[in-house]
Amino acid sequence: KVSVYCLVYNHEKYLEKCLEGFVSQETNFDYEVVVHDDASTDNSVNIIKKYASMYPDIIKPIYQKENQYSKSIPIIETYIFPILDGEYIAVCEGDDYWSDSQKLQIQVDFLEKNIDYAACVHNTESRNVITGETKLMYDSGCDKDLSIADVLKGGNCCFHISSILYRRQFAFNRPEFFDQAKEFGDYPLAIYLASQGKVRFINRVMSVYRIQTESSWTKKMFLNPDLHLRHCESVINMLKSVDKYLNYEYRDLINRIILETKYLMLTIRADYKMMKSMPYREI
Repeated sequence: KVSVYCLVYNHEKYLEKCLEGFVSQETNFDYEVVVHDDASTDNSVNIIKKYASMYPDIIKPIYQKENQYSKSIPIIETYIFPILDGEYIAVCEGDDYWSDSQKLQIQVDFLEKNIDYAACVHNTESRNVITGETKLMYDSGCDKDLSIADVLKGGNCCFHISSILYRRQFAFNRPEFFDQAKEFGDYPLAIYLASQGKVRFINRVMSVYRIQTESSWTKKMFLNPDLHLRHCESVINMLKSVDKYLNYEYRDLINRIILETKYLMLTIRADYKMMKSMPYREI
């Protein structure tokens, strides 16, 4: 019924908790978890092998001998999507984990009963691995539907990728704006799903997002301003392509988000003079 995929690279510290979250799911259907290790140099492979031997009907490992990410090979499209069998697809990276054993059952039940919904997401707790601080990522207060405008404005601030469950057909033949977003698949995926059907947000915490982990994308950007700037440029290019895909119906909103992204680039460069000029002054 469900195919889950998990990307792993040097997640030894966190991986057992992640895999436990998968195998502890209580469902009335079968599900599989494809765990892709991208040539980790720590003990991640041995941990995956242990769980694959304990739960062979659930854990389906892929072990790379050479790091594919460094070769700019699209891992998900190349190695994972072609072998997924489920009607629904879920995601959780190796340094995050699912904290609720009912997660998959709750989300599948909702999508089975509501065929006009493309996806179902839920609340997530963030946990700082350095300070131990925890907090809710989304102060929603209730279950609700997420619109295209919500997703455009919020990006992955609408939901965390570890919370998503979506219908299989949206994994294939994706729009061209995904090509401008090879480093950050959650934002374009959220936009695409919201454009194809309704997205339901369940205000129940069922996953944990670990922040400040050694290999996290956000930490890499914080430590590397040039990488952060390239990311912003990719976001802008993607949004221009999204604007065309949505037949310019959200042009004003998209232009505003592009302006805010350009302003962020000015802050990264510490270009205070330009930040004070129009049209950035109001921001």
